[in-house]
Amino acid sequence: MCRCKQRYKNSEFLYFADYQNMPYGQKSINFLRQHLFKTIYNLYQKFHFGIVVLACNTATSVAIQFLRKNMPYIIFIGIEPAVKQAYKLGYKKTLVLATENTILHNKLIKKMSVLPNFELILAPMHGLATKVEKGWQNPGQIVRQLKPVFSKYKGTVDSVVLGCTHYYLIKTELKKYFCVEVFDGFDGVVDRLGEFIKNTAKKSKIIMLTNDSTKLFRIDTLWQYLANN
Repeated sequence: MCRCKQRYKNSEFLYFADYQNMPYGQKSINFLRQHLFKTIYNLYQKFHFGIVVLACNTATSVAIQFLRKNMPYIIFIGIEPAVKQAYKLGYKKTLVLATENTILHNKLIKKMSVLPNFELILAPMHGLATKVEKGWQNPGQIVRQLKPVFSKYKGTVDSVVLGCTHYYLIKTELKKYFCVEVFDGFDGVVDRLGEFIKNTAKKSKIIMLTNDSTKLFRIDTLWQYLANN
């Protein structure tokens, strides 16, 4: 969201944080599809937006086609693991850190995993999104706690792809630990959004909403952190 707002300075943005139902990584496909449809529809009735960015790899993997089919009046842009970027830059063995649902259902991962001379190591990170959500202000500690999991991959891969938007908050520490390039999918989303946003004379505006009022301060704190990093 920060990158989108920085690039498209004359656009209005609505940010909705689904704290009551996160993380999505192990929830059923049917629940996620119905829940996302209901949430987006209710927001649309009030704000009448034309574009939705699913800023969640899991939501994109399991629900974006369902949402496009059932809400054709909205343009849906998803975020996916940046495995294509790693491939295009010539990396040969890429570790993908993602939720269980993304590992199982992401079509891009399945497509890229059969390419010659390109190996994807798929590592479902059970509970990592929750760890990051609770301790994002101390990313070094999170990575240290997960060294028993990460150690078997260190020195065996030449790049790492983050398949969950939460993981971006520990990206710097992951890069230090693995000593390889670490990719996220945000730039692809920003570029894709630019294909649909129209230039206007409006001033930049953002509305932040959540279904857990106790998290409003957390959203503001995180926003300030991301804007400065």
